[in-house]
Amino acid sequence: MVRTDEELKSMVKEITLEIESRLENVPLVGLAVKEICYHFLPEIDPHKMELCVVEACTNVIRHAYEGREGKRVKVLLTIFPDRVVFEVSDTGRAMEPQHLHARAPDLSKVEELPERGLGLQIIKEVMDEVQYRSSEEGNTLIMTKIVEGG
Repeated sequence: MVRTDEELKSMVKEITLEIESRLENVPLVGLAVKEICYHFLPEIDPHKMELCVVEACTNVIRHAYEGREGKRVKVLLTIFPDRVVFEVSDTGRAMEPQHLHARAPDLSKVEELPERGLGLQIIKEVMDEVQYRSSEEGNTLIMTKIVEGG
């Protein structure tokens, strides 16, 4: 069945969540993402989506904002018929491109794993596509998960 542009637009759901850059606010975004996914996307694991968004928001606060409070972290969640897209945006320091393209550590060697720094690797493992954009206006991590049967 071929859908018109109007039909496709009516099937897209979008919500924006925004928090102050305090680590204690991150679980609020995670809970909201998990519940939205649970209700609208039964085909995917809501806990994994929560984990990815929590990791991304935590990275923004710790790295882009260097722990400074009073900044904004914005999460745009867009549900399409065939995928869900999470965009985590900030106006802090840009991520170095090599972090996004770094090789994942060998998870079988638990004793050699770093205590921190696995968040982006988890995101890349769970999501089907991960992109990063940086400009004068700010930075955005774009995480896409394909919805099976969408």
